[in-house]
Amino acid sequence: WRVDPALNDLPRWTGSLVRTRGSMVEIGGYPMEGPLSPARVSELEPCANFTMDDGTNVYFFPSEGYVEPREAVAQMQISARSLGVEFKANHTVFGLLRNGHGHIVGVQFQNETGCSEELFDVVVVAAGTGAASETLGGLPLTSSPGRIAFAAPSKKKGRSLRRLLVDTVAQSHVLQRHDGTVVAGGGALQVGGNNCGAEKTSHLPGRGAALIKAAQKLAPAVLTGAAYLESVDAVRPMPKDGFPVVGFLEPGLYSVVSHSGMTLAPILGGLAAIELTTGIELEILLHYRPSRFKSS
Repeated sequence: WRVDPALNDLPRWTGSLVRTRGSMVEIGGYPMEGPLSPARVSELEPCANFTMDDGTNVYFFPSEGYVEPREAVAQMQISARSLGVEFKANHTVFGLLRNGHGHIVGVQFQNETGCSEELFDVVVVAAGTGAASETLGGLPLTSSPGRIAFAAPSKKKGRSLRRLLVDTVAQSHVLQRHDGTVVAGGGALQVGGNNCGAEKTSHLPGRGAALIKAAQKLAPAVLTGAAYLESVDAVRPMPKDGFPVVGFLEPGLYSVVSHSGMTLAPILGGLAAIELTTGIELEILLHYRPSRFKSS
């Protein structure tokens, strides 16, 4: 995200404030400040309202940020088209084609005109939860449902968040987009999302309003009086052991799937492209091969 000229202007490097139980230690060169005093928390984010008198601590991660998925995907598609990539929408793959040696050489698909098939040098499955389909390799994925809610702050408040706020104790997190919209979530961390590829639930306001109410405790100066807009439900791809899957499932069929798909997209996409175009097996991906599930 930082070095790719097609993407480096998309993230907002706000840094994040994280409340947690116990202590955290900086490892691996990932910068961290804390535990923080209440005064330092207020200095970093005047709108933050963390409970800090119950044995919990707050830490600051200055290198973190967020990206808008829809905006990022649109930019990736523009860059890909400039290199000759063709996108075909509304095509449902229902089968794989094999040659006489049993190697996968293409796909069978259905669109608005009927069923057809097309040959390829390699079939890459970058389909999120679709990677669990037996047709596409049947990777073992666990269910990881997520919900985020959106709200419009009261214009009378005139306050805005500068940082990502994450409360791992209360299982709540909140950020504010550059257009002013507040995004709140609960449970397993998911922030910055939109309605792309998910189910809107604006007709069930109670489900999303509860997320906004929880987030209001984190940032009352921003969310008090905010107008609930909608919430989004989605099932996120989570490999069985929690780690990304990158590599060939069998000759001709290559899979890329990760719970942190948006975050890791530039690096995983780049590494996969190197392997697919050069035939080189990268050592950095050794522990993330789909073959690990066959052996277990």
